[in-house]
Amino acid sequence: EEEEDETPKRQTKRRAAKNVSYKEDDDFETDSDDLIEMTGEGAEEQQSNSETIEKVLEKRIGKKGAIGASTTVYSMEANGDPCADFDPEKEEGEVQYLVKWKGWSYIHSTWESEDSLQQQKVKGIKKL
Repeated sequence: EEEEDETPKRQTKRRAAKNVSYKEDDDFETDSDDLIEMTGEGAEEQQSNSETIEKVLEKRIGKKGAIGASTTVYSMEANGDPCADFDPEKEEGEVQYLVKWKGWSYIHSTWESEDSLQQQKVKGIKKL
């Protein structure tokens, strides 16, 4: 006797996906009424060009005016420390902070006084 396989074969009933066209319709155009206008606050935030204090690395009593770009690591290596000849017993100094700036590497950290930071209107001054 021959055995016949009487089990019906399974058929997959998969729906064929409709082809999607990513071509834009020529009939659809954007009206100026459909566009959203940017006003005020959003634009101001992007144009803010004041620096931000990421953290304060050190604090010292330094020579008045020995702050800013002349106190970066590479500037002091090339031109010497502007605060090197400062003697706190002979001259009046000021409290200075070694500031790590947000978005800048550590090599760009500078010594700043509280006054200089307020004049520059930097963000994060509460970290002092």
